[in-house]
Amino acid sequence: MNFPFARSLPMSAAALILSLALVSAIYFVVDLVAPIHESADRAGAPEPELSERREINIASLLSDDRAIQNKKLFKKNCSACHTSKKGVSHKAGPNLWGVVSRQKASAEGYRFSKALSALVGEWTIPEIDAFLASPKTYLPKSKMMFKGIKDAKDRNAIISYLLTITDQPAPKAR
Repeated sequence: MNFPFARSLPMSAAALILSLALVSAIYFVVDLVAPIHESADRAGAPEPELSERREINIASLLSDDRAIQNKKLFKKNCSACHTSKKGVSHKAGPNLWGVVSRQKASAEGYRFSKALSALVGEWTIPEIDAFLASPKTYLPKSKMMFKGIKDAKDRNAIISYLLTITDQPAPKAR
């Protein structure tokens, strides 16, 4: 059989693919050129005061009985670039096993950006929360392309999951 639209179908598909690629490229460039936060690079800058951060109840994070849902949220939001299994190689981002209370930019074998490498101290729960909310606001020159997680409940669930993937006991709030 000879269909009248058979010749135009491959061209239509190619045009659709090209359009989607162009839109994706525009969003990528906009993220690079116009960062969410207009402040200078945080490297060398003082850490934000705790009053600027959202208060987080660690007991509520650890008492969450929805561990499977927490892991699913981690997979949905983080696993494309990060792994959470002990001893597994890094992906595009560092392995997050034991990230809570770990020194910043210290995952062995991962090459961190200059901006993140310049940060000092451990990853605290409030800092992880702020980073997850908006990586580009927390650290404007971060290599991380993820826009962030606006819903505080989803961030709490992911932090709750991160607290379970460690050999160390749960940390205290700082």
